[in-house]
Amino acid sequence: MKLYHYYEKSVGPFHSISDLPDDEANRLLDRIRKEKPEAFLSKRPEDYVAKRRHFEGILREEFLKKGGLIERETPHYFVVEAVPFFEKWYDQTAFVEIDAKQLDLRTVSFTYGDSHPTFSGKVKDGKEYRNRLYTYDEILEIIEKYGLPQDWNPDFKFGPECYVEVQVWSDRGLEPWVNQPLWHGSPYLLDKLVPQQAYDTGFEQGCQLAVYATSNKEMAICFALGREENQPGTCGKRTMMPEYGNRMVFEGCHPKYGGKGYLYKLDPKDFIHAMGSQWVCHHEVAPLQRIEINVDDYLDLCIVRE
Repeated sequence: MKLYHYYEKSVGPFHSISDLPDDEANRLLDRIRKEKPEAFLSKRPEDYVAKRRHFEGILREEFLKKGGLIERETPHYFVVEAVPFFEKWYDQTAFVEIDAKQLDLRTVSFTYGDSHPTFSGKVKDGKEYRNRLYTYDEILEIIEKYGLPQDWNPDFKFGPECYVEVQVWSDRGLEPWVNQPLWHGSPYLLDKLVPQQAYDTGFEQGCQLAVYATSNKEMAICFALGREENQPGTCGKRTMMPEYGNRMVFEGCHPKYGGKGYLYKLDPKDFIHAMGSQWVCHHEVAPLQRIEINVDDYLDLCIVRE
């Protein structure tokens, strides 16, 4: 499933009016109405901010009822697949396209149609997706049953639903666009990071000639702890598996006890998504910051096996 976030090119993505205080949000809408009266956003009613807060409160409450994981006070908004309707919203429309599975799906909710009319109580046609919020697995069933609204209702002739709205309640997975740093861990003190050939027996994306980085700081720290073999001439291995959380498993080896490691803070704009929390850059990159750590301070992140 592809998710699209549309935005004004000159402003950039993921700048939500919901992140502003009410008075500032209302001033912004007033300015848009005066400066760009033909823009779609200028058509918002005077009480739009208050209504938006109201409906986002409903979304948050309904998602929590379903066991959703909320890491932001307000969501980032996407739609499922491309929706031509949104090309009319902005002077210069741009979009971010990502795969849904790039995100932690526990932080993602859906409404079949815009969330405002969905929960307004004004649409009384008895359709099952009115007043309903869905998880990822649930929305797949609804889409299988009804199709995508942009395919059968692109001009709103058959109701207010013209797309499937997506609410993303986290910044994770969106780091290159929301200015969250990426991290690289190494036992070596370096001025620049150079692409290295990686090998991952489970995932093709983990076998690139690249600088690897992660949005998970603890994961990067694990790689900064280094490795020493338990016995000279032997070859141990390090692995990270989901079932162990943010912990490195050492087999036949151990972290560099008493040593130093280095955590490199990186600009996400240099990277493209590989898989999960991993990102790659295929050229040399200079870190924004280098942080020296004591290996022994992070042994709780290690599982050492003989």
